[in-house]
Amino acid sequence: MITARQIRFRQATARIAVVTAMCLLVTAIANAASPNLGNVLPRGGQRGTDVELRFLGTGLADAVDLVFHEPGITFKQIVSAADGEFKCIVTIAPDCVLGRQAIRVRTKSGISNLRIFSVGALPQVLETEPNNDSAQAQAIALGTTVEGVANYEDVDYFAVDLAAGAKLSAEVEAIRLGHSLFDAKLRLFGPSGGEILSEDDTAAVRQDAAFVHVAKDAGRYLVAVSEAAYGGSGDYEYRLHLGQFPRPLAVTPMGGTPGAPVKVTWIGDPELTAAEVTLAAGPDRTVWVQPSNDRGLTPTPVAFRASALPVAMEVEPNSAREQATAGQGPGAFEGVISEKGDQDWFAFDGLNGQTYDFRVWARELGSPLDSVLELFNPDGGGIFGNDDAAGPDSGGRFTLPADGRYALRVRDHLGHGGPAFAYRVEMSPPTQRFSLALINNEPGMLAVARANRVFALLNVTRVNFDGPIDVDFRDLPPGITIAPGQIPAGQTQIPVLISASADAAPAGALVDVHGVWKNGEAVLEGGFDHNIRLVLGQNLTVFDFYNPNRLALAVTEDAPFSIEIVQPQSPMPINSARYLRVVATRKDGFTAPIELSPPWLPTGCGVPSAQIPEGQNETQIRLEVRGDAPRGEFPLVLTGDSAGYRVATPFAKVTVEEPWLALEIGEIQGELGKPVTWPAKLTVTKAFEGQFTLEMLGMPAGVTAEQQPYAATTTELTFPVNVAAEAPEGKHGPFVFNTKFTVGSEEIVCTLGGAQLKLFKPLPAELQQAAAPPPPPAAADAPPPPVRKTRFPVTN
Repeated sequence: MITARQIRFRQATARIAVVTAMCLLVTAIANAASPNLGNVLPRGGQRGTDVELRFLGTGLADAVDLVFHEPGITFKQIVSAADGEFKCIVTIAPDCVLGRQAIRVRTKSGISNLRIFSVGALPQVLETEPNNDSAQAQAIALGTTVEGVANYEDVDYFAVDLAAGAKLSAEVEAIRLGHSLFDAKLRLFGPSGGEILSEDDTAAVRQDAAFVHVAKDAGRYLVAVSEAAYGGSGDYEYRLHLGQFPRPLAVTPMGGTPGAPVKVTWIGDPELTAAEVTLAAGPDRTVWVQPSNDRGLTPTPVAFRASALPVAMEVEPNSAREQATAGQGPGAFEGVISEKGDQDWFAFDGLNGQTYDFRVWARELGSPLDSVLELFNPDGGGIFGNDDAAGPDSGGRFTLPADGRYALRVRDHLGHGGPAFAYRVEMSPPTQRFSLALINNEPGMLAVARANRVFALLNVTRVNFDGPIDVDFRDLPPGITIAPGQIPAGQTQIPVLISASADAAPAGALVDVHGVWKNGEAVLEGGFDHNIRLVLGQNLTVFDFYNPNRLALAVTEDAPFSIEIVQPQSPMPINSARYLRVVATRKDGFTAPIELSPPWLPTGCGVPSAQIPEGQNETQIRLEVRGDAPRGEFPLVLTGDSAGYRVATPFAKVTVEEPWLALEIGEIQGELGKPVTWPAKLTVTKAFEGQFTLEMLGMPAGVTAEQQPYAATTTELTFPVNVAAEAPEGKHGPFVFNTKFTVGSEEIVCTLGGAQLKLFKPLPAELQQAAAPPPPPAAADAPPPPVRKTRFPVTN
């Protein structure tokens, strides 16, 4: 729910939030020269019709097609295309699923970010201004969808005629359109002008609003749409559905077995009660169902759990432990917190050592319940409780401490309740699963130019296991290759290179990113699970997102350049650095500078950004391998940006070895103005020929050391160190030692050591004189030599 503080802040942050979201979409990654999509108008259309769409943004002049993430809409024809606007006609199938559809624009040079287009069942009209007071209310026929805009402090009024006892259903889509932080509010006024109800943040429709009202009196009723705090802007677009269609506000049970019919009770609409829902076969998941009756269809679908767990429906009364409804584990427990202060109890038999994952499904499925889940042991003591572990819902993992009959209690955090406060508790043993997503790619799309490459970083999220994941990419366009890869155990990411052949035809596709973990005879599969944030609030709170479940990929026309790292011929030891050549191949006439950067590096490796200057075809980059770098081979890749295009190099193989040299050198001490010698032990671990030198670096002003030669057989070195009188006293270091190797034509600089130097001021000259000899001893022995005074510590 949106808090009062958030509402007060809404007006100031709405435009900022939208701009922030757009910046994230644009700057996360630019593939080829992809367009940026700001809006689509109208925001929806009636199924079974052709609709002319206006896409607003940048880089749209070469638009050629649309990419739809769900079936039901097809591209028909282009009307016009300019840089800031693309017009086309689409056909919405008569059986297209109602609700949100994700659309992208494909151009000759790229593919856009995703935008939401809503499909409805009702005829559609536009809001007509002025309609910002009751006297100017726009008359609307029942069974109509209105598209409008709520500007600052705007209230849009719409008039409908109802007979006594007639039902009015209303639903507004605002935040769910994925464009702005529009917290829409609906109000209903009766024939006498009095306000009958006000609805904001209806749980069944997320942050949007909906209601069902049965008219007591015949007459003209007014429905008002506004921003909840009377803010608004030209971005605050909405779709208002008015009619007598079914609009349940909750359902119980909230889940059922995949592949089997489920009897449900719809809550909140007096004309829609019992029904049967059939769920498609498949794994446990959240699906969408479409309530319907002879009055029509709900404008947007209802979230529902598909799960094979056996269900225990609450049996009233069950508000005390001794009245607990019996269930089983593993299993699901379903009910409704039907009134204020209500609490529901369930019981199940458990065994010592059994571990269960508990998950309440309420808010995420459209219930207003702010759940609290509690577990009680056989003796009656509370042993587990949770409020918001699963986002707005409750959850957690617990291992039963003994055999016996356990009890579960479900209640609302603030003691609220009502007919719509439905819930589902799933209790199941921990399961293994994984999902795949792109990192540093907010739009969830890639565009690769012919005869070129683009880079992606693929991430895996494992649950309850750690094993290697074999990854492949399915449904690729012709001419596109992505080498299958493996995410090793203990790692979460792999770099991926998508390549297009020179003869690949420009096209768009939705790619199935698929993974497999094989554990003996067991096989576990996972897929693409990438949330695209659409509407953000303060502190980047996500108010709306879309998960397309497939990667959008486009093949584009040629980019004006390509880049390549010249493959290094020799390995590198840790704690070393080398320069690598990067070569550009330019199209005739293309001279712009190319900005180079590494999109990914293993731990312990570093490559700074670089540039191939204007009109030039190559540069060098410095690759550094530190002590924590992984040993073995890794792929090095760079991206190049120029003129709105982004391409990638082929992978260059870099091999990292253990150190070739080891230097043992301790701390030494000395006085200002006096030279010291610094002994060291050298261990050579890689055979080489020739003589090389070690150079000490990082010494303070006034301190110098001579380079020392060594060969593969050298075991000891001595560094003469000159200390000037004006050198700074105190502790200095650690210093490092550099040595250069030439392997073939390649130079590698190794860094060794970590020595420290302490410098002291000498004592004044008069205190450094020898002390007077003592009186002659009684014996005839020779006197001891005088002791020299110094501040330098004496060591034995």
